[in-house]
Amino acid sequence: MGPRISFAPLFDGGLALYPARDGMFDWSKADPGARNIDIYTEDSIQKFAIGTKLVTDERVFRYCKAGAAITLPYRLHVDRTQLSATQDYANADAMVAGESVITINDTANVVNFWAGGYCEVWGTKFEFHRILSSTVSDGAEVILTLQDPVQTVVAASAGITCHRNPYAAVYPAGNSAGYETAVALPATTVTIGQWFWGQTQGKAFVTYTGTWAGDVANDRSVVMWSDGTLQLLSAVDVTADGYQIVGHIIDSGTYGSGYIQLFLE
Repeated sequence: MGPRISFAPLFDGGLALYPARDGMFDWSKADPGARNIDIYTEDSIQKFAIGTKLVTDERVFRYCKAGAAITLPYRLHVDRTQLSATQDYANADAMVAGESVITINDTANVVNFWAGGYCEVWGTKFEFHRILSSTVSDGAEVILTLQDPVQTVVAASAGITCHRNPYAAVYPAGNSAGYETAVALPATTVTIGQWFWGQTQGKAFVTYTGTWAGDVANDRSVVMWSDGTLQLLSAVDVTADGYQIVGHIIDSGTYGSGYIQLFLE
């Protein structure tokens, strides 16, 4: 096992890699090509934990898995895992402070479906925890291992609401227009089920719908449109409709551009 690290050393070219979950990254077990990170090429085998953060120059990327084919890069893509009552589970076994394993009545999900996600623990007092791993369901239950132990007693039947890693199944926008949140900007086409680096912060180019930001005075901020393109904040009633604000134009002047400062996290 490689050394315990809080983040990987800087690579050539100024890349920094932040392991996604427990601060562990064993280079001896990594794919030989793992160090040859290419944000413009999909991975046919998984090289990093889902959600691993890559920092290069002024940009930040997250390691994602495509839940559907990505055919239009440079559009915002979404986490299609929609919160619903089906994610409200019950704790199967009473827990005492210091325990980090929770058994929930999840009857269907595959191994590590919840890994890298979070859960609300409605115990003696409310707690919010990151999930390191989850077992395959035996048809009745799934066992969650938490990154940190619970701080107080969690009674049997206490409510446990699970949230999946938002980078575990990234889709093109538009399936549920108005109910989706952008999580990543791909820089390449991606085959369904393959892995890729999706940008989440920093200087970026995103395809536009309608008028370019910067064409007129005070049009600097942009929101995600229903198809993953950008739209001017001034073109929508954000106070009434609550569109997701994703960034602002960088260049000054009156010549519009899709070159923005992106902030998805």
